[in-house]
Amino acid sequence: MYKKGVFIMRKHSLWGLISTAVAVLVLLSACSIPGIPNSSTPPESENVADFSNIHYQLIGDLDVENRVATGTQTTTFTASSIAEPLDTVGFHLYANSYSSPETSPSMGYSSIPAKDALGRITVTEATVNGNKIEKFNSEGQFLELKLPEAIQPGETVEVTLVFNTKVPVSTERFGCYEEICSYTQWHPLLAKYNVDTKTWDDHNYALQGESDYIDDASYNATLTYPEKYTAVTGGVDNEKVLDGKKQLTAELEHGRIFAIIISEHFEIKEKTFDETTIRTVHDSRNTDFTEKDNENLFTDANGAISFFSEKLGEFAYAKQFDIVETAVEGFAMEYSGLVQMGYFFNGQHDYQFYDVVAHEIGHQWMYSKIGSNSASSPFIDEGFTTFITAYYYEIEHQDNPDAEYLGLSSLAAYYTGQTIHGPIGESVYYFDKQGAYAYSDAVYSGTALALNELRLLDGQKLDAVLAAIADKHSYGFVTRNDIYSYIEEQYGVDTKEQFMYMINEPYYKYPTMLIGTQL
Repeated sequence: MYKKGVFIMRKHSLWGLISTAVAVLVLLSACSIPGIPNSSTPPESENVADFSNIHYQLIGDLDVENRVATGTQTTTFTASSIAEPLDTVGFHLYANSYSSPETSPSMGYSSIPAKDALGRITVTEATVNGNKIEKFNSEGQFLELKLPEAIQPGETVEVTLVFNTKVPVSTERFGCYEEICSYTQWHPLLAKYNVDTKTWDDHNYALQGESDYIDDASYNATLTYPEKYTAVTGGVDNEKVLDGKKQLTAELEHGRIFAIIISEHFEIKEKTFDETTIRTVHDSRNTDFTEKDNENLFTDANGAISFFSEKLGEFAYAKQFDIVETAVEGFAMEYSGLVQMGYFFNGQHDYQFYDVVAHEIGHQWMYSKIGSNSASSPFIDEGFTTFITAYYYEIEHQDNPDAEYLGLSSLAAYYTGQTIHGPIGESVYYFDKQGAYAYSDAVYSGTALALNELRLLDGQKLDAVLAAIADKHSYGFVTRNDIYSYIEEQYGVDTKEQFMYMINEPYYKYPTMLIGTQL
């Protein structure tokens, strides 16, 4: 996720305005709903079950004018890595975070939806391995099904849920606005199971930022909607007209959230670079965005994909990757195989627009391919992506005067001698409650600065740390302890402890490891 203040205010090395602009958004997000408690953060060190062969089969109909999706979801998985039977199975219903003004996440500039424009998801039927579940409650953000027959270790499980989802009127990531609908948190998601406590992760979604903690899975979807609309997903899409309606089939080999974005105004263009096909999905009403701008977008997106592939391994969405113009305001959002942008800027904005695209592309590795607990450790998701994006501009655009302000040197120059307000390693719920600068300084800039210190100490060793993360945790999860161990392997105990200090201390002065070193 990239907030508008993080990318639109970076020109001419004004990294200080990142903190100011994002802080306004954070303060608005945290303070617009005073007194609302957040659920506890799922701890990163928990012993969670490693379910395998997770697959979602989705059959749905999209009533775009009424902002409704009706669907049947069949989830299959193997109950691996558990020693005792399961008496229940749990799913996140994140759409219900939008069912109340008090719990609606606020990412950008939009206000909380009015009561008559809120969203929600209702599960109407549930079966597990063919057994109908008679009693359950889908009013909250977590659905727990009590099973008539326990799931045995190693057993293959099939859960079928019939549901309907109402999309809010909103410029948030999950919302319909100005005839563009983003069905992004619209279906149930299998939760993580704690083997030690024998409980499912039932955390509520954070009021700002992201708090996803979802396994990698494969998806197949068949969706129908009125003929005048064009829809895209994070998967490989095939759209056709059938019996007066459009039908879209989609296949996503690896994904954590399956997003759908739909509008009657979309124009799709695509370009293939070697084995990577990039599609731009443009709102035809935006006449400021020219063919030249679109070509620049293709070129810079491919450049970012190539750089990130070199540092973090193969691009998982090379068959089809979508960059989509939507109605979101003040931020952009990543999903597996898809980037949800706001208004497509034209060339007068120089590299500010391309920078945010590159950041969201970076998330196709850090969180989508390489998972983490973004509730307990948002610095892994957002901070590493901020670093890798600035690293890309530092290396690949070092001779480009229009982009030099986006690189690591500019970031380091601004923050040298300043104090980072953290702790960087706190949970997203902690930052919900903090003051103006905490989230931006810590999660975005602070993490990138800490990693940049490692790069300046020895860039090859940092590349080896990134490679170890990719090699050992693709399509799984990486934790902070994993990262600390890879740093120790490359740099030694002292440097690892200095890095941990920067992650865990409430305040640290930049630089920490490089005092006396020329930046």
